[in-house]
Amino acid sequence: MKLAIACALVCSVIFPAACLSAPAPGMECVLENASVRLVLKDSRIVSLLDKVRVIEHVAPQTGSKAGMFNLQLVKGIEPAVNLDATQMTSRVVRRTAHEGELEFTHPQALVRTRIALAAAPGEIDCSLSVTPRNALLSVARVDFPVIEVSNQESDREKRCLLPYREGRLTPLSLPLSDEPKFDFFTYPKHLFAQMIACLGTKGGFLLWTDDQKGCVKEFGRDHDKHNSTFRIKHFFAYEPGKPCELAYRSRITFTGPEWQDAADVYRDWASKQPWSAVKLKERKDIPGILEAPPVCVSGQIDKEDLSALPGKLKAWGELYQAPVIYRPLGWEKHGNWMGIDYFPTSVGDESFAATAQRLRDEGVVMAGFISGFAWKTRLGKGEGGDTNREKTTRLLEKYFHDHNGNALCEQDREGKVRSPVRVCRGTEFGRNFLQNTAKRLFDLGVSVIHDDVDYGTFQFVSEGCFNKAHGHPVPYGTWEIETTRKAFQDISKDARQRGIKEFFITKEYYTELLNQDIHASQARFFKAVHEPHHAPLAQYLYHEYVFSIFGWGCDNRPVSAQTAMLLVSGQIPCFPSWGKAVEKPGKNRMVADYYEAMKTHAKEFLLFGRMRRPLAMEDAKAPAIIQSAWDDERGKVGVFAVNTRSQEAVLKVPAPGRGTWQATFYLGATQQQTQRIPAGASLEWRLPPGRLASIVFKPGVAR
Repeated sequence: MKLAIACALVCSVIFPAACLSAPAPGMECVLENASVRLVLKDSRIVSLLDKVRVIEHVAPQTGSKAGMFNLQLVKGIEPAVNLDATQMTSRVVRRTAHEGELEFTHPQALVRTRIALAAAPGEIDCSLSVTPRNALLSVARVDFPVIEVSNQESDREKRCLLPYREGRLTPLSLPLSDEPKFDFFTYPKHLFAQMIACLGTKGGFLLWTDDQKGCVKEFGRDHDKHNSTFRIKHFFAYEPGKPCELAYRSRITFTGPEWQDAADVYRDWASKQPWSAVKLKERKDIPGILEAPPVCVSGQIDKEDLSALPGKLKAWGELYQAPVIYRPLGWEKHGNWMGIDYFPTSVGDESFAATAQRLRDEGVVMAGFISGFAWKTRLGKGEGGDTNREKTTRLLEKYFHDHNGNALCEQDREGKVRSPVRVCRGTEFGRNFLQNTAKRLFDLGVSVIHDDVDYGTFQFVSEGCFNKAHGHPVPYGTWEIETTRKAFQDISKDARQRGIKEFFITKEYYTELLNQDIHASQARFFKAVHEPHHAPLAQYLYHEYVFSIFGWGCDNRPVSAQTAMLLVSGQIPCFPSWGKAVEKPGKNRMVADYYEAMKTHAKEFLLFGRMRRPLAMEDAKAPAIIQSAWDDERGKVGVFAVNTRSQEAVLKVPAPGRGTWQATFYLGATQQQTQRIPAGASLEWRLPPGRLASIVFKPGVAR
């Protein structure tokens, strides 16, 4: 069941039902091995039993009664047919104890599915193909597989793990994200990994795909008071009459109850993929400033005394004994985040370039950021700084009109430019836009390029572009991620040719497919302090492949939980001065601990390490200790923690594995004591308030 077809994708819309047919009652297929029992009946998944943990994942069929798949077809670009598996005539074509092939027929389409119990315990592989029976119809979307679960397990609510932003671990009663309140998110647009997990107190399952090319799909769940329906939505380019087959597998894997249990399944697979080919420690294109690591400072350049700026930034470096990266806000012609009419810069190109040169002379590196493919035609909330809003809006609208914006930007199904307005990267202009903007910034003395707003290939917009004149598959496809990758590679090549010593490229949030094409990502791990449903999934999967930077979460409070969260999560410190000139530094003892520890023992963990599960045990009634644990690939384990209370706290820390360990305690960079600890034993760790403390475990200590 492998057809030579590219997996291009299309927007998620509600299609009208058409040509309904009664289901074929009684169709049943049972697949079973030592760890799984799967029952398909009347075109539904009616049982998904984890035999090892004794968990039935499928809810009693009192909810949506959704079939095992849902098919959507279009005529031209207009919605035409919506078919649920239960509305098609079905039969078992072939079945063994571990594998079944089913066929679903309807006057409008033929669907074949293959469900196989994999060799790995607790894993199921799912494949699907669709053939339209009307030459005028195109396959638009298939939801497959569809699994309905109960929200509760006994008296506790289940949770959903999703690779959105830094990672979300959300109770099933809540939306997957509050901003915006979506229940489905698109890969690789919003999600940095192709997975979603449902987790209960006894165990759960991971629903994922093993696509290597960036075929667009959505992961999420429909939910009501009692049940949630998990599904993967797979999208295709509109090709009338053409058979389509998923170019990858959908997979269901049973896991333990912790979010790391589900993440481990995905991480084991992802570590063998092309985007995990070379770790940061092995890459040849990592500049020394990232390995230092630097201290990052941001401020409003159009409010600076530019003659005093180099001295202020140099003071930050002297305070923390680290190189400085300066990322100016408001550098754009019309103010903050106002693209794509960026130049001349807000302070004038000549003044901007002169400032960049003075900074270079003081050893300060300047970063320039591009607001992705967003083409601003009006000012939004918080955008544009202190500009005359009416005048700026008129100028933005005129620029859009004079530069043929309607022809260059994404269009919706009705032929209108979609809001928010975005350059279509399928056009010649779009294919070269990031590169051309980076060239202008390089000319002005910028050394670092940050691609802001572009979370994946879009921000918050699931739909693709319907403008056929652009020459790309309608509405979109893998060409989007390929175009983005080429843009980053072109920018890096340009920087090498210019001999920019401290060049690196970053983007906002993570996109696994681009791990090898960028050096760092901007994330906001500090938000976990105020937003309770965070999980550091991005770091757990990919910390050793992509630096984390530009989160702008540090401040100078003596005991700052958000600064602690950022540092302990392995993110390079970044200090913002929002809407104003760069402030003079005031020493943060916790941040000073970080930079001092980086010169002694912490770099192998917080900069290059692989995240592992937290090691220390804390009183659950007062979770005021922010902690993390890391492997360094040479057998050592590092545990880092900050006590955000106002008085000393005590943790019990167990040995990290078998055998005997040497445990060395640090406060900042200061070595305090060394103890020997056998497997099964625990250490007492006394943590003063507001300090970054750590323990390094070294294995194999002789008796």
